[in-house]
Amino acid sequence: MNQDAAIAHTMQETLPVENSGLPSLNLDTMQGTRLSTDWITRKLMGDVIMAEYVDENEHGEVKRDGIWLKQDITHKLWRVAKVLMKGPKCSNNIQIGDLVRFPGDRGIPMISTGGKKYIYLNEERVFDVVDYPQEMIDESDNQGFVYKAV
Repeated sequence: MNQDAAIAHTMQETLPVENSGLPSLNLDTMQGTRLSTDWITRKLMGDVIMAEYVDENEHGEVKRDGIWLKQDITHKLWRVAKVLMKGPKCSNNIQIGDLVRFPGDRGIPMISTGGKKYIYLNEERVFDVVDYPQEMIDESDNQGFVYKAV
């Protein structure tokens, strides 16, 4: 085996096995990329999570400490989204339906034709699983908590 072949063989053994031995897709390197809304996501690959933003109002403002902030200010703030789908390489720490918090400048955002806002994230970008703030919970429903619209 020549030296180039030996190096290639060694590199192949050290790469992750997901995606046929190719490295994981780092969504951070794709900032600013626009995803087509013509297609419906059926399945995610690797450690990618698809989530719907839950921390903004119909005007695209994000509420922080009782104050509504415009999106251009919130680019570097922490965001919260509800997990809708997750890839097969995601851990069991995050489940579909969980609310996750992550840096607002990570992942690839997408707006659907229906106006809903989604984000694609690598699982490693999620810092924690959170619950709705107390002021957003309406406990009057005997069947459990009902979450008020933001």
